[in-house]
Amino acid sequence: MTEEVIAFDTETDLIGPKDIWPEMICISYTNGLASALLGQGDKIDLKDACEELFNPRNSTILVGCKTSFDCGVIGKYYPELIPNIFRKYAREEIQDIKIREQLYNLATIGSTSMDKGGPLLYDLGTLAYKHMGYDLSTVKAGDNIWRFRYRELKGVAADHYPYDAYDYAVQDAELTWGVYDAQEEYKENFEHNLYAVSGFRAAADYMLNWITNYGMLVDPAMRARIKQMIAEELHPNKLNLLIEQGILIPHRSAVPYVKQTELAVAWLEEWSKDFERDFREAINKGLLTEEEIAYLESKNVDMKNPTKPVIKRKKFGERVVELTRKAGIFDWYLTDSGQPSTKDDHLIEIAHLDPMIEQFVHRAKLQKIATTELPRMEAPEGIPIRPNFKVLVNTGRTSSSAGVKKGQEPLYPGFNGQNVDPRVKPCYIPRKGNVFLSVDYSSLELVSFAKVQLDLFGTSVLAKLINAGVDPHAYLAATLAYTEEEEFQKYYENYLEKERIDDSYIHRYIAFDAWKEVNPKRFKHLRTLAKPIGLGYPGGLGADTMVAFAAGTYGVNMLPQQAKEYKQIWLDMFPETVDYFNHINYDCKDINSGMDLEAGDKYRYFSPLGMLRSKCSYTACCNGKALQTPSAEGALFAGFNVIRECEDSSQNSILYGCFGVNFVHDEYILEIPEDEKMHERACRVQDIMVDSMTLLMEGVKVKTEATLMRRWDKAAEPTYDENNRLIITEIDYDV
Repeated sequence: MTEEVIAFDTETDLIGPKDIWPEMICISYTNGLASALLGQGDKIDLKDACEELFNPRNSTILVGCKTSFDCGVIGKYYPELIPNIFRKYAREEIQDIKIREQLYNLATIGSTSMDKGGPLLYDLGTLAYKHMGYDLSTVKAGDNIWRFRYRELKGVAADHYPYDAYDYAVQDAELTWGVYDAQEEYKENFEHNLYAVSGFRAAADYMLNWITNYGMLVDPAMRARIKQMIAEELHPNKLNLLIEQGILIPHRSAVPYVKQTELAVAWLEEWSKDFERDFREAINKGLLTEEEIAYLESKNVDMKNPTKPVIKRKKFGERVVELTRKAGIFDWYLTDSGQPSTKDDHLIEIAHLDPMIEQFVHRAKLQKIATTELPRMEAPEGIPIRPNFKVLVNTGRTSSSAGVKKGQEPLYPGFNGQNVDPRVKPCYIPRKGNVFLSVDYSSLELVSFAKVQLDLFGTSVLAKLINAGVDPHAYLAATLAYTEEEEFQKYYENYLEKERIDDSYIHRYIAFDAWKEVNPKRFKHLRTLAKPIGLGYPGGLGADTMVAFAAGTYGVNMLPQQAKEYKQIWLDMFPETVDYFNHINYDCKDINSGMDLEAGDKYRYFSPLGMLRSKCSYTACCNGKALQTPSAEGALFAGFNVIRECEDSSQNSILYGCFGVNFVHDEYILEIPEDEKMHERACRVQDIMVDSMTLLMEGVKVKTEATLMRRWDKAAEPTYDENNRLIITEIDYDV
């Protein structure tokens, strides 16, 4: 290592629902030769050490394991250091051994999460054992280890620590330095820099941790309303087809034992104000409400335990096979045991074949809300629900989760911020005096695909359309309409005759855009149909997988033969796509990986910033190289710049004091004050996001759309006043 490298680590109070960046108790650091530890009792020395670590005048490389946490803790303890921390990240002078290891795995085995031996772990103990043979199991496990006890040392100088507490803290920094040193040696064995984007990803992780730090508040009234709606939709009366065909044995509420049924009916009839309710039938069918059950229990009526709903999977699978074969689908998905698959993402493809399957899929979505999303929202008033993020997954994108490991109690309420059912989103609200500002990119993955075509071939029909302000989805939809929509065909013929022009793709688009005033419903359907075609086929999908993708992601149905026809239309309209697929087949083969007899050839590609992904499938390569990976890097770069202006006072930005609360791939959600500067703040976020993305997408126009909301709502559209200033989109939720 030529530059000076200092590894550092903090020990803190315990993480809890109110604080994911708890109070810093001490900091340890080492340059590989000498180590130091400073505690709260070392007041002057502790602050001086932190200031020197993040001194903008030096170019020291700082190394940690999950640096986004440590830097968040340091910035909270010494807020005046936040500008220097951001500056250090921006110069890529902060490295994270966890992220570096993920990049190494992605470049060598093609995965950040799984190897043949099972899940890949990135905690310091695992990395120290792998690279240094050092076993930390005895000091990292147990309920009484010092890791959980540093609050006992508040206000204490480090040289007064118990030996084990001192050694534990210093050891973490020393092992972090050792792992980094070993990773640097690995790098020497490769022609390219394995860690080219490690500093960038560490900065992105810091940005995302700011978002997790704030989280989103939940409106209890809206949550209760959604819960009631779900309960009504899951009532047996709404699931009649599943019950009648013996697929679903419905939930039964707690009911009185037979000998006490008459007594229970008498009590309920006397107590209830619903004079038309048949309580005997409700008891026989197990349909008593929670209030009715509570009343009977207060009268000491003995009750049978409730039963959970049961799905007869085998019987349902037989019904699925029957329906698919009737529709000419003879290669339906099978489970590992050879049984017909009844997975929700598979069933979506054929839901349109039978109302019973539609009902099954509908129920499955509601069950997920009832059992997963709503329980995650249960938090004391004023406690935010925090989206947790992984800064790197195989595609180069991020992922989100509730942050709860199976079998463990959560440290704080969390949720998957990137996969929230639209019906649940309005439960999330800003803090008092604030509004949500949502800014998302327009057609970002198509912009990315166009940029890749320009770089590879020097020309791109898609790029020309985007730069001319043409809607790519509507452009494709126009030819789909011309091919199979009789009403539009007649409209278009009249248009050509009236304008005295010849048929062309662009004339179809112009006519189609005007036709939306004639038949807005069909226009919307066809434009939606164009989305999976325009976004799925660049990712290397075949006709069969297109059917699944279109149904599962966009809710549009097509037959395999239609999917093949649509692909040919798309190829004809965008000729560079043929060259792109040839490039993947001939230039992206991973010759070092050999051939997997089951999976076929393997492929690899580099991201715009230099990340290597190896040993991936053909479709993963098509999708990653042109769509997901470049757009993800641009979005993370933009997010860092936005959040920096929100949190770094030295930027002198109108955004200072605003804060990010969620990130969904191509969309950032911020909380900003509800005042006369909302429009200017929205414009500033848009400018940052456009300018940042343009650095990676040079030659293709980048656009964003901003919306101000009182609740997070996918249905909210941008609203402007008479002076063309962005204002809050008001939606009456009747809560």
